[in-house]
Amino acid sequence: MLRRNTKVIIWITMGAFVGLIFLGWGMDITGKRSGRFERGIIGRVNGEPISYYEYENEINRLYESEKAREGGGELDIDSEKIEEQAFNSLVKTKLLWQEIERRKTLVTDDEVVTIIKSTPPTELLDAEELQTDGKFDYNKYLALISDRRNLGWLIQYENQIRASLPLQKLQTDILSGVKLTHDEIKTFFKERYEKVKVTYLFVNPNSIACDTFITEERIVDLYDEHRDDFTEPEKASLEYVFFEKKPSETDELEVKKEIEAIYDELKAGGDFVELAQIYSQDPGSAADGGDLGEFVRGTMVPEFESVVFSMKRGEISKPFRTQFGWHIVTLEKLRGDKASARHILLRVRPSYETLEEHREKVREFANGVKKDGLEETAKRYDVELDSTDFFPIERYIPGIGFSKEIYEFVLNEQEGKVSDVIVIRTGYLILKIIGKMEKRLLHIDEARERIKEQILNTRRRSLAKEKATEIVVEIRSGKNLHKVAKRYGIEVYRSPWFSKNEYVEGVPFGSEFYGASFSLKKEEVSNPIETEWGYYTIKLEGRLKADEKKFEEEKDNLARELLQKRQQEVYIEWLSNLKQRATIEDYRRRFL
Repeated sequence: MLRRNTKVIIWITMGAFVGLIFLGWGMDITGKRSGRFERGIIGRVNGEPISYYEYENEINRLYESEKAREGGGELDIDSEKIEEQAFNSLVKTKLLWQEIERRKTLVTDDEVVTIIKSTPPTELLDAEELQTDGKFDYNKYLALISDRRNLGWLIQYENQIRASLPLQKLQTDILSGVKLTHDEIKTFFKERYEKVKVTYLFVNPNSIACDTFITEERIVDLYDEHRDDFTEPEKASLEYVFFEKKPSETDELEVKKEIEAIYDELKAGGDFVELAQIYSQDPGSAADGGDLGEFVRGTMVPEFESVVFSMKRGEISKPFRTQFGWHIVTLEKLRGDKASARHILLRVRPSYETLEEHREKVREFANGVKKDGLEETAKRYDVELDSTDFFPIERYIPGIGFSKEIYEFVLNEQEGKVSDVIVIRTGYLILKIIGKMEKRLLHIDEARERIKEQILNTRRRSLAKEKATEIVVEIRSGKNLHKVAKRYGIEVYRSPWFSKNEYVEGVPFGSEFYGASFSLKKEEVSNPIETEWGYYTIKLEGRLKADEKKFEEEKDNLARELLQKRQQEVYIEWLSNLKQRATIEDYRRRFL
């Protein structure tokens, strides 16, 4: 599989996988099974194709990751945003490798050997098998990589290095010119360590008693002045057919063959953790060797639990199917209704060939719609028509989810218009606009309560500002801040010492409060500071200058931190310029 690496392997000699290697490096290992290579091209970067296979894999990876992170439903995820992220990620990757080729950034065998010998994977540093007296034992690591039984793992580690090292070299080349001056580091140090302490008052508009008599004339005036605030958006209702991107029986059989091949590998002595990291398509557990942690009976789908809770510790299940795909499970612990297990998951997704069949059927249906209309064609093909109630025309479409393309169609077309085929992540849609309601100004009686509340809120903020101004005048005239606050019924707060980048509880971060605090002289009182929450008055109690001795202690760490920040800015700008100069072709909307 990796014949080009033979020289390095001979130089090092390695050995058996000892059950403590974790390959969570976020990389798709070369040689991963895929009997269903996708042949479509959905774009090009400087002439180099982006395959449908690459694109669909990246979409699914991002989608599953987002679903696991948010814990939301299908419709809560902005699929189009994920599609853009996936496409841009692939464009970026191809641009970087093209630049590596252009610069002839080579990786030598000597470099690979040096890294393997000198840089153990982070995951090994805490491995008990490589510890002596509680510390990582480098000699044990050398023995590990010199044992030929570990050949399988070492090839994968070498493959990872060969894949990542050219990118590291390219990045080093780009960022080598980023330098820092002594003054820049000193300024960064002061911003980090210079601190102030303040006493402050807060006038909350919501606490202001406001019994203002609201006249009908004032209501009418505000209604006329702010009609946009009392306007309902344009609405529409849709009728549509949806064709799901469903895997075929052949796709199911292909995945079944793949999972059975992995099962055979496990029965022959393959390491479950390693194989899960290489093959599992569960983004939440694959990097951890399929580890699902401890779970209670009733939290997993029934098919999964029926297998897990019937197993013995250490046993490996035969492949079995759930709604999520094909699984293999190994039980690590079972205690009553609690279990700890690992699994390998292969999802069943439509292949390129299956999608071609889907697309042909959708094209045929779409041609029928152009000839006979949506309802008649749906009846002829025995396809179910779905519909929506009237909804505000925006990117979120009830029952469908987020879609810029549907939004633009509904916004720009008239009642009765039928769309072309619209591709979304899960399938294909054809829509018909059943009805449209124009933007509507609420009658004054419908808006009356909202108008009253706006008038009251405006009045409360005005009174709060007046109150804060009066307080400042009195304090500046020499009156005691605490006594003034008590008379106005305002609480006095004292902040801890804080820097420009630290949050003060009870004050919106990023507001003018922070800048004003550092601009005051000791005992000076600020003007009322307006924020989204209300009005603050600040009195500076003290200032702690950054300790010059501490600068000498911290400057190296600060320099590294600031340099990393600057390098990131330079790298992003360089990558942006590289993308602007590139010829990027996007065929996705034509890929139907």
